[in-house]
Amino acid sequence: MFRSLVLLAAALSVLASISPEAAASDSPFVSVKDFGALGDGSADDTVAIQKAIDSVGETGGTLHFPAGTYIVTSVGLRSGVRYLGYGATIKRPPNQGKWVRTFTAAMDGYAYSGEKDSPLLTIEGLTFDGSLSEQGDYRKYQLEQAHLVFLSAQRESPGRLRARVINCQFQDNVADGLSLYTNVDVVVSNCSARDCFRGGITITGGGSRIQIDNFMAQGKTHASGIDVEVDGAGFDGRHRIELTINGMMLPDGDFDIAVSDDSVVLGSNIIARAPFYLHARDSSVRISNSQFGVGRHSGYSNRIVYPGDVVFNNCRFEIDGDSAPAPRLEPEPEAEKKPGLWSAVHVYWNIGDSKQSGQRLRFVDCDFHVGDKIAETDTTYAVYTEGDHAEQRNRIELSGGRIDSAFDYGVNLFQGGTLRLKGAEIGAATPFRLGAAEGWHVDAIIDGISVIGADRYAEIPTHAKENRIAHHNVVLDESINELVTRYGIANNAYVGGRVIQGSQDPTAATHGLLGDAYRLKVPIAGKPFEWICTRSGAGSGAEWRVVARIE
Repeated sequence: MFRSLVLLAAALSVLASISPEAAASDSPFVSVKDFGALGDGSADDTVAIQKAIDSVGETGGTLHFPAGTYIVTSVGLRSGVRYLGYGATIKRPPNQGKWVRTFTAAMDGYAYSGEKDSPLLTIEGLTFDGSLSEQGDYRKYQLEQAHLVFLSAQRESPGRLRARVINCQFQDNVADGLSLYTNVDVVVSNCSARDCFRGGITITGGGSRIQIDNFMAQGKTHASGIDVEVDGAGFDGRHRIELTINGMMLPDGDFDIAVSDDSVVLGSNIIARAPFYLHARDSSVRISNSQFGVGRHSGYSNRIVYPGDVVFNNCRFEIDGDSAPAPRLEPEPEAEKKPGLWSAVHVYWNIGDSKQSGQRLRFVDCDFHVGDKIAETDTTYAVYTEGDHAEQRNRIELSGGRIDSAFDYGVNLFQGGTLRLKGAEIGAATPFRLGAAEGWHVDAIIDGISVIGADRYAEIPTHAKENRIAHHNVVLDESINELVTRYGIANNAYVGGRVIQGSQDPTAATHGLLGDAYRLKVPIAGKPFEWICTRSGAGSGAEWRVVARIE
């Protein structure tokens, strides 16, 4: 799945050269060393660098950090300044506190506030090092606000803080690498993160517009991916953001995006391993040409919650993980010996008593795969949707694409819901499982699909007249025409029908749904060659009426 990581990494290394922002200008060009900063990796340069920022901030211009290592606790940033430092590292001293942010635009007296957007703040070519191993305990979020770069504007006024972060590296931190909060307009270009505890890039504030181009995050200790969890309201009191991602590589995982309040997310060329999480309540998400690894079936991560209006186009979803349990010194508990459950897409339309309606989750020309470390004893689903009421008009759609043959199940409506499936190729052992219950009904339209190599056609474990299952343009061989049920299938409402190609006349034991057509592969003169199913049956009870014969 991730062979293209190497190619993208090579591209990032080329792009991380001198940016257009580095062009000469008439603005002042000042060195931090003019204000006493040493950059020797030993002396604390915080006071000198703050003096330099305050000086350049009065007129605007470029503040240059010559190559070296600058020890910095926390400094306030001024807009209108370009912080330039190819070859320079900003390093945090040991044992700093929870709220000590290395470069911050929100320090008292420095936070931007205005009716219009701010002058441009640019951070370019710097490496930020959080000295993770020297900060004390942090894994229980004791130091979760100690970000390396924190950008925010005052939420009391409409003006945004305009910023560009270019060719920067964030590493070894107890909190975020780059943290973006309320009312910012930020472009992040050709940056990377390594071993940042909460995330390489974290977005937590409303009223913000953010564009990320060519970002890579990884880590042996912490995956350092992207974490979007907007819990701070912007100027208008809303949590709305606009986020665009073009080129993101997360070889160690952590793709975590949660938005709401009419937010808009556009993404392309994203490569991410598990874990995967998307929450899009009342929001619009469009992601194309991307690859996602999804870990174990979970009630917390590796799932899509409140899809709102989400479209994946030409994307690949792969069950990503290892069925083998982690090594342990004590005997393995019996509970952990049970086979695992995996879903390439796991959907929660609602949680608890919430009743979101009219949501739509679409997969256009997407492929679904099983990783090579998943045990045969585990159960795998390409798409697994949790319970939903069809009358709430939430809808999952698959158009085109392919579900590979390694899956046990293709599409599973666990308990009710609305499915629209058209033109897909499905190789799963069981292409569909259409579950329902009292008050949780199925509305499924299956159109023009190709079923290849399946063991059976579908599981329909329950029945009620409120369940509507429609088939159009579906042709299958008798070898996979098996229907598995628990309570019978006769009472469901069927529309259209499948075409079953067989080698002998159908009987009561031939599996069929009301409206199915059964045709002989080799018609015989003077004999019937086509029948219509007039009563549904799964291994018994089916009724077939002759509709055509060869004269």
